[in-house]
Amino acid sequence: MSNHIFIETEPISAKIAPKIQQEIIDKILQRFPELGILPIGSVGKKKDDDFNGDIDIAILCTDIDELQWMVNEVFGYLDSYTIESYYIISIKYPYEFENKTKYVQCDFMIMWNPEYTAFRYYCPDYRKDESKYKVGAKIMFANMILNHCVEKNANLPEGQVGKFDFRPTALYRWVYDLEHSLYKEEYVTNNPEEIASYAFKDSDVNHFNSVETIWDAIHNKNIFKYIEETPIIEQNFFRNCFRKGWTSIVPENFKLEYNSNEDIWKIINKQKVINKINQLGDKGREI
Repeated sequence: MSNHIFIETEPISAKIAPKIQQEIIDKILQRFPELGILPIGSVGKKKDDDFNGDIDIAILCTDIDELQWMVNEVFGYLDSYTIESYYIISIKYPYEFENKTKYVQCDFMIMWNPEYTAFRYYCPDYRKDESKYKVGAKIMFANMILNHCVEKNANLPEGQVGKFDFRPTALYRWVYDLEHSLYKEEYVTNNPEEIASYAFKDSDVNHFNSVETIWDAIHNKNIFKYIEETPIIEQNFFRNCFRKGWTSIVPENFKLEYNSNEDIWKIINKQKVINKINQLGDKGREI
């Protein structure tokens, strides 16, 4: 689920990806037989003629240092790369396919609570056309929805505001003291039903299964607790997608109830200009 790190790695055929994922898991369990492991991502959920960009495996551990130690114990002979801010360690894993040695990127992620990890990284089954969009877009959308809920400010005194952070390990909250320009972070919960209850009246975690299920839920006044926020959510969803470069996510593929396609494209085009300015600024800093 991270960006591709290694030049030699390439997408792996969806037909053999489950076998290679299990091969990696088996090697870990040979060294750590009691270790909690959860295969996540789209492996096993794509059609045979499709490809998986990488292989994702969550490992029960305390922090990035423990994860790195375990990965080195098993795969220390392979190239690896740590992305601490994303709680990920990636390796370049070799496998045989059609009498050739190929390489696929395998991302190991920190897991504190298997139930939470399975909830956050739940992947729709693309073989059954359950979604057109990747898990990353769904996670971004879920984080955005949670920040339209008043629960982000629960139990905060006047002058402080909260912002939820839907992290790989648990739901956290940033708390900002507006008067003193200070901030702190707080652990909130790793209970999926509690998280779902912030946004949805029925606390059904399945509303977070895909971009499409979230979209349907926030347009249903009998489900979404903050239906008055839906008009601005429609706008912000596409703005955030284009901020991240997900240009294939366009308003024509969604049922808009509070904005027109033209309204959304005005927002997208404005974001394109901002992205262009930011890119030019980055190039300037490189010089």
